[in-house]
Amino acid sequence: MAKHDEISSTEKLLDLIRSNHTAADKTSSTLDPSQSTRVRKSISTKIIPFKRPITVGIDIGYYDLKMVKVTQYSDQRWKLLDYMKVPFEPQITKESSEFPDFLKSTLTKLCGPSKRIKLWTLMSSAHVEVHHFRIPKVAKKKIANAVYWTLKKETSFKESDTILDFEVQGDVMEKGIPKIAVMVYAAPKEEVEKVKALFSKTGFHLTGLSIAQFAYQNLFRTKWIPTAEETIACLYIGKEQSRIDIFSSGSLAFTRGIKAGMNSMIESFIEVSNEGEKGEFPNEIEMPEGENTSAPKSFEKERPVNIDEARKILLGLSPDYPPLTEEDAGFHLKEEEIFEMIIPAVERLIRQIERTFEHYVVTLKNERIGKIFVSGGINAYRPLIDYIGDQLGLAGDIIDPLAPGNPFLDDILPPDSVTERISFTPAVGMAVSDNSHTPNIIFTYKDKEKLASIRHINRGIFAAFIFIIAVCMGIFLWQGHIEELKKAKIAQLHKEVSQYIPKVDQKILMLMAPKYKRKQKDLKEYSMKYLGMAIIKDLSMRTPSNIRLLSITANFGGITENKRKTTPKILEVDGIILGDRESLESSFAGYLTKLEDSPLFSQLSIIKSDLEAYEEREVLHFVLNIQLV
Repeated sequence: MAKHDEISSTEKLLDLIRSNHTAADKTSSTLDPSQSTRVRKSISTKIIPFKRPITVGIDIGYYDLKMVKVTQYSDQRWKLLDYMKVPFEPQITKESSEFPDFLKSTLTKLCGPSKRIKLWTLMSSAHVEVHHFRIPKVAKKKIANAVYWTLKKETSFKESDTILDFEVQGDVMEKGIPKIAVMVYAAPKEEVEKVKALFSKTGFHLTGLSIAQFAYQNLFRTKWIPTAEETIACLYIGKEQSRIDIFSSGSLAFTRGIKAGMNSMIESFIEVSNEGEKGEFPNEIEMPEGENTSAPKSFEKERPVNIDEARKILLGLSPDYPPLTEEDAGFHLKEEEIFEMIIPAVERLIRQIERTFEHYVVTLKNERIGKIFVSGGINAYRPLIDYIGDQLGLAGDIIDPLAPGNPFLDDILPPDSVTERISFTPAVGMAVSDNSHTPNIIFTYKDKEKLASIRHINRGIFAAFIFIIAVCMGIFLWQGHIEELKKAKIAQLHKEVSQYIPKVDQKILMLMAPKYKRKQKDLKEYSMKYLGMAIIKDLSMRTPSNIRLLSITANFGGITENKRKTTPKILEVDGIILGDRESLESSFAGYLTKLEDSPLFSQLSIIKSDLEAYEEREVLHFVLNIQLV
């Protein structure tokens, strides 16, 4: 509850300062930070296009709920829309039955009625195991299998109760052998299902679930927290334990838990402060009569300091925390004295960090760390950050994602308190999450493979659709071209018709029709009259010298009872072929081919084709039935 008291006292102090402003300022100061930012946000939201993706990062703490609302303009351009910090009511905890309703109402205030906003939240990193492996260089389809068996070899886990996911971090060389660096994490299904069930009760869809390490990774990858150094470290000082995370090129490269935290510093402070009596008054000094013989207050024996008092004293080092009063234990201590009393615990923590860095750089053959960020505990106490950095030989700093001057904040005013701003770090990290660069416990590599397969099929369907559209467009253009040609032909014919004098119309055509019918009839009569001569001439021209025609019989038919039907015109040719016996058949075949080429003959049939004696020599006697055109 110390953290809650700290926040409440800070807010009271800020309200006291703001109460001296004008009446208008007094009105605005009654709004909590979330309300004031929501007022400013509503104006800027009208300018933002509706289709821009909006993400809300949610950090469910021990005593409060922190949320950050962000929109993305481009790959490296973000904008803060709103943020909110809501303390839990006394009767509400994360495990209580009222918590889903509390979460729903808070989300509704920040997100509105829209359910299209992406929600990303955190689960405790203590439940998630993070490993870094180097696997043999294999094909992309075999990486998942290689990662699974490597993890199976290194650790023991029950697959049915564990969610596994990994991220490929690039190719590396190990002793001259090319390998693939991967980051693998395993989370218990039971804890994941609890978080999913919580959001399911609120009616809001949970897009992603991750841990604090990946929230920091998001800040570095998206350049929300720009760093000039290639490799950096983040030290989180927790209550019981601390965690050191190393990031290389924005990616989590190493993480380790350290069994030393804020409580270790509290224990160190209590141990040093209770070692003996401070400034014990000498017993043998004689005091003048009538003088007060009581020892000065600074020399009085101090009572032992308990854990809660020690925690309050250490938190008082932060410039954002209310100063101690005369009634508080440790009021007489100076800042430097308090810091000196926790140095032993800080030194033990630094030695653990040094061993971690040595393992990362020397054993794993990685680049040297260039900077360290400190968070958690009394993270706003600059002397502690500088001391840790100096002992490690690094530049020390804090991660302040809501620092004034950050271009992503735009017109949103951040909290004045550094501690308050730093507390939003995990929520901001989750707000800039995306499946493309954030490990998602509820959307693992298997889901990504399914999505990639669906997208591949969709791209194939889309490509086929585009091809069909292109073909249809080509046909449409071709038909249009044909149409233009026909229109041009019609225009030309109209032009030719318009040149005739007089102009042709239906009346003239009706008068000309009988004349053309008579001409057609005359042509038919002439053709019938001279048909025999034409046949004989054509037949004689196609008959070679070694073929003699014995007789030609023509039957030109006549008009039947049905005047529209006429009997076929038949020509019967009787002849012989002279020459060698071997050449008779070939001569006959050549003769038939010539007759078939005649425009007067339509169909030939052989009635007879026999070898016979003629004038004391052997000839081929044939009879042909030829149907005229």
